[in-house]
Amino acid sequence: PEALPALIHPKNVDLFVRHGVFTKHELYSRYEILLENYAKTIHIEALTMMEMVNKQIVPAVIGYQKELADLILQKRAVNLNLETDLEENLLNKISKLSILLEKRLNLLAEQILAVRGLKDKLAIARTYREKVYGAMVELRFVVDELEMLISGKHWTIPTYTEILNSLQ
Repeated sequence: PEALPALIHPKNVDLFVRHGVFTKHELYSRYEILLENYAKTIHIEALTMMEMVNKQIVPAVIGYQKELADLILQKRAVNLNLETDLEENLLNKISKLSILLEKRLNLLAEQILAVRGLKDKLAIARTYREKVYGAMVELRFVVDELEMLISGKHWTIPTYTEILNSLQ
């Protein structure tokens, strides 16, 4: 959205009008449509991301944590001297990331709601770029970390490796 105000800069408007490419009204219409399209696209992507995290990632994280916790208990039931360090460390990492996942998910929801109070189309587009998209990136970092830790049995979304291998 940062480049779009150049479209309606007086010098550019004069250039387009003088050469009969666009009228002033057409340029301002295009400007507003481009801002609206940008904001709507990021909004849809953010809602889709939240839905994927809530319906696919969170259940995968919870399911794998349960499996690890059960495995730790089962090993201890068989023999208290059996090592469970690997499982406990993995469970601890995933548990910490799951807390961060929830925080990032809530932050994204807050940023989406914050846009509702804005009226200016440029301010809306900038907020989507700076706040909403920024929150999406932060959430993505956590999901990428979890993807490397969660077993394939629980992870229902194609991994980067699967996507890259499918291109060959």
